[in-house]
Amino acid sequence: MMFLIPIFPFMPYIFIFAFLAGLCEASISIVYQTFLQINSSSIVRGKVFSLAGAMLRVIVPIAMSFAGILGDIFPVKNLLILSFLIPFVLILSILLLPRTLSNIKIVMMKAQELS
Repeated sequence: MMFLIPIFPFMPYIFIFAFLAGLCEASISIVYQTFLQINSSSIVRGKVFSLAGAMLRVIVPIAMSFAGILGDIFPVKNLLILSFLIPFVLILSILLLPRTLSNIKIVMMKAQELS
């Protein structure tokens, strides 16, 4: 890979950002699938996961088309930076999410007790 550095001087940054984006995507995926598994009964769990997978397969080509259109309008370098910053911000919010979810669960339990 070192032979690519004279051709693409920003290649090491792309590798670093790609690694960070992969970590963020894996973390988001784990939390998302755990949420689906906990909140669906075992009877419909297969249907829930197949629906989630089908939605992902539909959304990815749409996102790629949208990225192509944005690449024609805006500089690609800025879009790449933004596409790596968004997952980073999401992973930071996921790190704070368990505290928020526990607060929501407490509020929902109190609301059920009142009704």
